[in-house]
Amino acid sequence: MSKQNSNNVSPGDDTSLRSLSSEDVSQAPRGYCCAKSANPADGKGRKLHLLQMLVLPFIPIMALIVQTAVILNNIMIYRQEVMDIENQVTISRRYEEYSCTMCF
Repeated sequence: MSKQNSNNVSPGDDTSLRSLSSEDVSQAPRGYCCAKSANPADGKGRKLHLLQMLVLPFIPIMALIVQTAVILNNIMIYRQEVMDIENQVTISRRYEEYSCTMCF
């Protein structure tokens, strides 16, 4: 039988089956992906994780708010233009009615 390590995996399979654990990340050399600050077990990592969980959900919410505001602004401009045209038509009709009554 072949010699096995503590994970009950043969030495050749150790590299292909090994997963990245939190201990591996916390022991990563400095300068690679901010391993020390990204560790959620660390105080600074917890704060960073909390900030991410609070800020990231608000990005799509803010995008929807901005999109709705732009659409609402366009609707208000369109409505104002329609009201201006309606007023012009009303004034034109009154003028036509007044001029027609003068003809008789």
